[in-house]
Parts: sequence; structure tokens; C-alpha cells
Amino acid sequence: MNHTPGPWKRIAIGGNGRQVISSGHGWLVELPKRGEPETDLQAQQLEADYDLMAAAPELLAACQEAYRLMKNSPGNWESQTAEMLYEAISNAEGKATV
Repeated sequence: MNHTPGPWKRIAIGGNGRQVISSGHGWLVELPKRGEPETDLQAQQLEADYDLMAAAPELLAACQEAYRLMKNSPGNWESQTAEMLYEAISNAEGKATV
């Protein structure tokens, strides 16, 4: 099964601090509101996590393209890099082996 097509965006809804990850097809997930007490570092990490989630479709597409180029190009590509790309793509597509 394929994921919901991107782009995904993190958006605020309402005026009460609620946020969602949304695609052109609707909400994908409502993000938990930050609770109190919370440190600035925790808040910054949550914001970064949310941005990373929203970027997932673009990151997957970039990994797929980089892997395709590596597999189809002669040269001295590091096999560890190709393996990392393959594993990341497999994880994102739910094909990872346990």
C-alpha cells in the first residue's frame, strides 16, 4: 500500500494551539498539544519532530531518486550509503525485515 501523496504540511487549526499534519487530501494526524511544564529544549524537539514528519514524502522521494541514480551509475559509490538508502526506503514503505 502506498502512503498518502505529498506534500504534507504542518498547520495550525483553530486558535487553541492545535496542529495537524495535512495533505491535499485532508488531515493525516492531529499532533499532540504541548503540555506543561515543558522545557524550551523539549518544545524545540517537538517542533523539529513535527517538521520532519511533514517532510516525509519529500525525503522518501529524494532517497528513492538518489538510490536509483546510484544503482544506475558506474563509479565508486560507497556500498554503505546505498545500503542506508535501501534500508530507509524499505522502512518507509513498510517492507523492512524484522
